Amino acid sequence: LYENFFSSTFYIFYFHEIMDKLSNDDLKAILKARNVPCDGMSREQLLETVQSSSSAEKAADASPAPAPSHAGILDSLDSAIHSSLKTIENGLNSLFNTGSKYLDQAHQASFRSFYGFPESEQLFGEFKCNVTTTYSYSFVITHISSTHFSFSGWQQGILKYKIPLSDITEVHHGSVDPSGKDLTFKPSQTPSDSDNAAMIKTKDGKSHVFFFSARNLNFHDWIGQLESTLASYNSTQAQ
Repeated sequence: LYENFFSSTFYIFYFHEIMDKLSNDDLKAILKARNVPCDGMSREQLLETVQSSSSAEKAADASPAPAPSHAGILDSLDSAIHSSLKTIENGLNSLFNTGSKYLDQAHQASFRSFYGFPESEQLFGEFKCNVTTTYSYSFVITHISSTHFSFSGWQQGILKYKIPLSDITEVHHGSVDPSGKDLTFKPSQTPSDSDNAAMIKTKDGKSHVFFFSARNLNFHDWIGQLESTLASYNSTQAQ
C-alpha cells in the first residue's frame, strides 16, 4: 500500500513536469485530438483546458474503485491512491493512447512533435510496457515507426529515447518476472506463448530489456509489430 502511495506521488510530479515541457503546438494537438476548440488560447489557457478535458475524460471513463480492505485512515488512503493512479493513467492516455484506432492524423502529429521527427515519419504502433534499469524498472510507452523505435517514461527525470532501426542488431524473445521483483532476463530458445519480454541490442553495445506485466498483455502484438517493421525496413535498405 505504502509503496503504491510513493509511486503514485512520484508519477504525479513527473506528469505535471512533462506537461510544462510540452510546447503550445503539443498542447493544441492534444486538444484538437479531443475535438476541443483551442484557437487563440494563451499558454495558461491551453494548460488549464488540457487539465480540465483530462478530468472530463476521466469522469466519462471512470472505473469503480476497489472495495476498501483496511480500516479507518487506511481506507481513505487506499481510496486516495486508487484515485491518484486512475488520474495518472487517464493523463498518460491523453498523450498517447495505445491502439491502432488512435493513430489518426492528429495523433501522428502529436507523436512527431513529441520526439522531434520530420513529417515523413509514420507511426505504426505504440504499446505500454516496462523497461528495466540498473536496479529497478520504469513504465514506458514505446513507439514503433517507419525509421525508429522510440520510448518515453519517467525514472528520476524524463526518459526519451529514439533508436534508429538501422542501429538495432538483435532482438531476443524471453521472459521477466511480470511483478518486477526479479528483473533477470531469461532468453527463450524458441519463441513461446509464455514470453513476456524482449532484449533489444544496438550497435553501440547497449541492451534494453522490455517486459509486459499482467496489466499489459500486448507482448505478442508488440514484438510482432517491431519485428515486421524491422524486416520491412531492412528489406528496403537492402534494395
